[in-house]
Amino acid sequence: MSSLQLNILILSLGAFQGLFLFILLHKKKRVIPGYFFLASYLFVMILQIIMKLAGKLWLMQNMRLMYQLSYYLPFLYGPLILFFVRQYTARISFLKRDGLHFFPFIFSFACILPGSSSWLPLFIWPIFAAKWIMILQLISLCFYHIAAFRFLKKNNAALSPAIISVHRERQNWMRQFIIGSVTVTSVVAILICFMYYSFPRLQGLRFGFTALTVFIYWVSYKAWIQPELFSVVFGEANRSDKTVSAIAIHPVKKYSNSGLKKEDLFKIIASLKNKFFTEKLYLDPELTIDTLAASLGYSKYHLSQAMNDELGQSFYDCINQYRVEEAKILLRSPEKNSYKIASLAFDAGFNSISTFNEVFKKFTGLTPSQFRKQREENNLRKQRV
Repeated sequence: MSSLQLNILILSLGAFQGLFLFILLHKKKRVIPGYFFLASYLFVMILQIIMKLAGKLWLMQNMRLMYQLSYYLPFLYGPLILFFVRQYTARISFLKRDGLHFFPFIFSFACILPGSSSWLPLFIWPIFAAKWIMILQLISLCFYHIAAFRFLKKNNAALSPAIISVHRERQNWMRQFIIGSVTVTSVVAILICFMYYSFPRLQGLRFGFTALTVFIYWVSYKAWIQPELFSVVFGEANRSDKTVSAIAIHPVKKYSNSGLKKEDLFKIIASLKNKFFTEKLYLDPELTIDTLAASLGYSKYHLSQAMNDELGQSFYDCINQYRVEEAKILLRSPEKNSYKIASLAFDAGFNSISTFNEVFKKFTGLTPSQFRKQREENNLRKQRV
């Protein structure tokens, strides 16, 4: 196999895996904050790979506009990373003015459209030399990735130690993702410039685009070994559709090598329920799957399998269900009538009132306030009768 054939094979594998991840993430864009931007980010990577799989001469002859557009795709990585981190960590919605962050890409696209030379001033054209585009793209990539990293750090500093400990694995993954992204996308921006100036020489540089494939498979690997990173923080009360809340690569085969039998899974779940009934570990906001597995005497992997196979839930779904049931008891309690809902949320094991409201409504169809009001109205009816 020649180096060119190997390069095409690796890029093709990256495109297919990226497409698979894109579809999964796109389906979750409404239930997991920021995943629309992560799916869009992967889509740009897929497009970048496809442009390198196709021959340059063929693209110039048949899809010249698309070929020219591929030179400006790195302008998109930075804004998409920032919006993903911003919405994933703090749930800051995308506003209309945020569209200005995509102006460099939109302006570049407008300038390569047919007839653009008639309205574009002559002094602008030198900026579109490949080396200047590369410099502008590198500045953009560094600026947005640093902004995303600082936003993540600032958001962590605003959280309490209890909340940070619960989400430590997610935060570590976000840091790794940002560092990997700025490395890979910067390499792509540099390669695009060098290939432009060296054509038709130094075509071996195309092999550098396999870094995109490596990055896509790294994200897939993380989804495989740590599905809780990609799970819905709040679970659904009705699981009749058997929807799996975590992104699982080849989910059917995920636990095929665990060696656990059906009775072993039942035993783990029985131990889990007994532990929750006697000690109410779910009331601890710092509870993680690692500490829960250690207290039960099982591995994290086997506990995760038991929850997924026997309960149809992820770790977060499971503990949130118990916390909601605890919250319902507290909200029904006459002794707790004078307590604020925020106080009851923390008593039930939740680490923030916003999370509590979202999770509670997902399980019950009502907000905590509505649930309490409904209970009070029911009590009044009983008294009248």
